[in-house]
Amino acid sequence: MTTVYLHIGTPKTGSSSLQGFLFSNRDKLLRQGVLYPKSGIPDRGSTICFAHHNLTWSFTKDINKHYDKKAGDWEDIEKEINELHQKPEKVILSAESLYDLLAPEKISLIRNYLKGYDTKIIVYLRNQYEYFRSYYCLRIKVGYSNSFRQFILEHKEQGNYYKMLSPWAEAFGKENIIVIPYDKRGVINEFLAKTNIDLETDGDKDIDKITERRNVTPDYKALKLMRFINKTVPANRITQKVRVAIQEFYKTESRKPDSQLFNTIAQIPDFLINSDFMTETERFEIMKLFDESNKKVAQEYMGLLDWKLT
Repeated sequence: MTTVYLHIGTPKTGSSSLQGFLFSNRDKLLRQGVLYPKSGIPDRGSTICFAHHNLTWSFTKDINKHYDKKAGDWEDIEKEINELHQKPEKVILSAESLYDLLAPEKISLIRNYLKGYDTKIIVYLRNQYEYFRSYYCLRIKVGYSNSFRQFILEHKEQGNYYKMLSPWAEAFGKENIIVIPYDKRGVINEFLAKTNIDLETDGDKDIDKITERRNVTPDYKALKLMRFINKTVPANRITQKVRVAIQEFYKTESRKPDSQLFNTIAQIPDFLINSDFMTETERFEIMKLFDESNKKVAQEYMGLLDWKLT
């Protein structure tokens, strides 16, 4: 029986890197009997996308403007599998939107679509503070203006990993949920190990090549300036251009271009705009909210007595 590995995220755990790697190695994978389908991957125009987000959007296609009929959905996945000369040993589907955008009651529908396969759910989990911080940065870059604390309150349920995984376990069985602790430099190799796929990687170079200029977190001072703009200036083309201009000077976390804008931002005193969103005490309080959930995940999905997310 063909095994389907359904990667559901979580968001901000290297999903884009993994998806880009899998898509760029489709031919190599197929020669090993592993299919990474083209169906379900939407055409985002100027935005590169290698994820099967159309599978998520198909459940709300009547009201979801992102749904792309031409990209295909679950039925087209089945067609793509059946059109192969030889049925694949493994199929990989990946969409982090399945974690944070899919209504729990829809998960049983996914089970029905995949009823003819041995399905494994793969999920990467990271320290909730780091998860929310990275997610918050992403939202600021597209116009969010509330405080970090308010953002966490609005999305707190997403950090309750045990609760979020429960509908998946109910549909597919706890034994079929594969939890991987997030490690920025081990996303691809861990995935290949868990799926028993023998494919050479070039380590960091593979990840750096795929993630270049994508999903990069700008400097915190730049983010706080973006948030100030989002909060005080009406959204229009000019403010969008300003946000984009600020991001352009923060392409990587390790290399900052020598530019007038960067120098200006860097010279702003820390007492006016500090370099983080929360104090150590506040971070500790955030993590305490999820201690019980993390312990249950460790015990029931990973066979550990306890687990401290890093």
